Amino acid sequence: MMFLQDNTGKLLMEDLHAPKCRFIQEYQEKLSGKIYPKVIEYEFSQGDKQLKYTLSQQNELEARDAAAGVPKLISLFLKLKGLHPSTTRNFALGQMEYQDGQTAISRKGEMIYEFIYLGLTVKDKMENA
Repeated sequence: MMFLQDNTGKLLMEDLHAPKCRFIQEYQEKLSGKIYPKVIEYEFSQGDKQLKYTLSQQNELEARDAAAGVPKLISLFLKLKGLHPSTTRNFALGQMEYQDGQTAISRKGEMIYEFIYLGLTVKDKMENA
């Protein structure tokens, strides 16, 4: 679910469906060995309204591999279930581009975001462009 409001609280658009998601650039996180997005793009739509949001990682601030150091039996169980819990915290630039046929708005700024993912791979579950 995604929604966008203006500075008065007026709802400009909402998208209750899965966004298009595409990895533009990726990197292998060293601690877990998983492939994570370095640059990722989301596209949302509602009728003639379109919103594109791009996150561009500048640097990884922290990574955690929750599967590291667990007893062998638990590690085996996680692998059999296709699980490998890990987290990355990143400093990034975010850019939003919105169009509704009459208005075009573009904004960008700095942010901190996290990817928390339980599976073996992030990309296979996210990318659907």
